[in-house]
Amino acid sequence: MNKHELLAAYLDTQFHFVLGGGPFVTVPVSVEQETADFLGYPRVISDSLPALLGNEVAQVWVITAENPKSAGSSTREENDHRNDELRSALERHGLMWHAARGQSPDGQHGEESFFLPSLHTENQTTLEMLVKRLARQFEQNAIFRFIDFEQILVGVLDPYFSGVRPYLIRTASDLGN
Repeated sequence: MNKHELLAAYLDTQFHFVLGGGPFVTVPVSVEQETADFLGYPRVISDSLPALLGNEVAQVWVITAENPKSAGSSTREENDHRNDELRSALERHGLMWHAARGQSPDGQHGEESFFLPSLHTENQTTLEMLVKRLARQFEQNAIFRFIDFEQILVGVLDPYFSGVRPYLIRTASDLGN
């Protein structure tokens, strides 16, 4: 898969997770992608992800250890082992996490992930550096960050993937689930 195809796959990623308010899913803006790209900003909704999680949450990071360098050659057992190591690292650093799943809209490709809410009281720069360091350690091309109404793709091993803001956030009830 070349960089353009990989970027398209990242842009189509949906994250599924369950927290106190119920199930949530991020939804790509593919219907209006050309408009969003032209205007240079994502579509927005009435509630930001941090607001859905509580006013004390400043931002959220999503990271996985699966599929290093997006090579697609890891077995399920290798990916599970890598995620076990990442979970241990998150806990060693005292980070709060929740299970999440990033997947293609058709469900054909998916990766188990970790959803890391960050509180306003935490040093955001220090946390960003730590999450990026862990992503590099686990050979991830990119990770995701939610701030306000945006889900931002953050390049780690390859800056080509940085700064893309393709998503809006919906609860499962908004989608009729």
